[in-house]
Amino acid sequence: MSTVHGTPVFRPAGGESPERWMSEYPSVPDAEVDGLVQVAAHPLMAHPSSTAEPYRPRRDRLRTRRDRSRGQALVEFVLVLPPLLLVLLGIIQFGLVFADWIQVTNATRDGARKAAVSRYNASGVSAVTTTAKNSTWSLNKSAMTVTVSPAQPWTAGQTVTVTVKYPFSINILGVVVKSGNLTSSETSRIE
Repeated sequence: MSTVHGTPVFRPAGGESPERWMSEYPSVPDAEVDGLVQVAAHPLMAHPSSTAEPYRPRRDRLRTRRDRSRGQALVEFVLVLPPLLLVLLGIIQFGLVFADWIQVTNATRDGARKAAVSRYNASGVSAVTTTAKNSTWSLNKSAMTVTVSPAQPWTAGQTVTVTVKYPFSINILGVVVKSGNLTSSETSRIE
């Protein structure tokens, strides 16, 4: 290895052309030894008498890219977050309505079963209504409508239909997207 002004010199590794390497680091002194262009081992090892600032392209470029990608990630997050939250709130609202529908279906089934065994009960319709309303665990019982048809008196082998209606509304951030009634009907044979 030879030296130029006390700085070790060598040929660039990795098959890079010396001209490209030298153009990236103009402040590094070079020398020609045996017809080969040789440059300093490190771009920051400039000659002590050199007045040029050491050139640091890679560190500056990497920092700029890193800062830019952080900003880009923040912008993407801000753009994706509102639709993601709307979808999440929609899923939660749908889950609440589905739980209400399960309770309405369960109330209908319990009311129909009560009607099937209430042939001799003089207040069978009110017993069916009370049973249907009491079989729910989180619905507003005053908002629930229970219909029993036909009315009493019932005979053995006759069919009775119990229909339960309960109002629902799907609202996302205070905006009602869908509203209506959850309805379930069950028919049972009087025993």
